[in-house]
Amino acid sequence: RPEEVTPEILERYQRWLYYFRKPSGGPLTLETQNSRLGIVKLFFRWMTRQHLTLFNPAAEIELPRLSHRLPRDILTPAEAEAVMAVPNVETPLGIRDRAILETFYSTGLRRVELLNLALYDLDAARGTLMVREGKGRKDRVVPIGRRALDWIDKYLTDVRLHHVVDTDVTYLFLTIDGGPINSHMLGDIAKKYLKAAGITKNGPCHIWRHTDATAMLENGADLRF
Repeated sequence: RPEEVTPEILERYQRWLYYFRKPSGGPLTLETQNSRLGIVKLFFRWMTRQHLTLFNPAAEIELPRLSHRLPRDILTPAEAEAVMAVPNVETPLGIRDRAILETFYSTGLRRVELLNLALYDLDAARGTLMVREGKGRKDRVVPIGRRALDWIDKYLTDVRLHHVVDTDVTYLFLTIDGGPINSHMLGDIAKKYLKAAGITKNGPCHIWRHTDATAMLENGADLRF
């Protein structure tokens, strides 16, 4: 019964997971051990909060430390520059698309987060963007670089003003008809420029998030950030 479980029992379970061997002879991965112990910790945390047990026997259990592996599909700095150089910035849509790519690279936003950016989310003076209801429905503020801000400013000044049909539409990036860009359209835009630059890596939008994070790590940013 749950109330009969002690820390010693859970420690034995943790050791059992560590020494367990699959039919192939291999051990359980750290991810699997972490998952199974994590479920136990969550269960007893809930039991304690519901006052179904007097104490939490799993409170002191430490989960296996997982390695932080970088994704395979990332762009090198040279590849990122090559992709961003593809849009024809002599055209309105080329300016918009260059601003989109620069924003992806500078901020590491997810596709939906970029689509939902509004005019008032940009604070050029402070060099920040407000991401509203990102992953987990949480708001956060992220920095954005000077070059991305310059391209956004050029887009706002030279292009967006001519695409606006309804002034109530406050999305930062618009279609040529003045409406919001949808997720499928943004994926096609990003994929088109990757292909034009001769890059066949996966994830046309999310690749920028991984590329941004990798560049930050390689230039000394703390892993937590």
